[in-house]
Amino acid sequence: MFDHTDKFYQQVIRHLLQFEGEVFHLYLDVNGNPTIGVGFHMQTIEQFCQLPMQDRRAKRAATLQQKHDEYRRIKSKPTGYKASWYAQYTELTLPPSASKQLLIKHIQGFESALAHFLEQQAVGCIPYHKLPTPAKHALLDMAYNLGTNKLFLAFPKLINAISTQDWKQASQECSRLHISPARNEATKRLFLNCRKYNRYQLGWFSTLLEKFKRWLF
Repeated sequence: MFDHTDKFYQQVIRHLLQFEGEVFHLYLDVNGNPTIGVGFHMQTIEQFCQLPMQDRRAKRAATLQQKHDEYRRIKSKPTGYKASWYAQYTELTLPPSASKQLLIKHIQGFESALAHFLEQQAVGCIPYHKLPTPAKHALLDMAYNLGTNKLFLAFPKLINAISTQDWKQASQECSRLHISPARNEATKRLFLNCRKYNRYQLGWFSTLLEKFKRWLF
């Protein structure tokens, strides 16, 4: 079960805050997506209206109309500016506690998707819960940045390297475009750090049992 006080998850949260940043007002990212918090895309106005936004001046909960107005106002602005530029057009702010809860919810969702995907790989490949801690950390960072669908589709060599526990190869297949060199280097180091962990290996009986279960279902 996810526990945000656990040392591992604290490290993941710090890592994401370092590379994603955290902005408590609505802004447009480089692709024109309305965004808030730790890179949370607000795909629709309805999604934004679900957030517990606060009126910055009145120091009270924002009304539904205020949220609608704020979303439309920022959506109409040009792209290509830093997040801080959009602050002048905002009246609402996301409480830090709500931003953290959203971050935790996102991490939980990515963990579930990663676990499900790795379960579908060949019998004997390492499952998510048996991955070395640095590999989990690296995958969560990539999933958070790319989304799980793009991670699975665009990085087949990385997924294969992880499944076979070839950590050197994984470190060579994890580079992403449009992010900082420092973030790419951090991910590479995480995968290389997995080499000091014992290799996961499914015993012959467990392998046979797993094959039988897949045949049944």
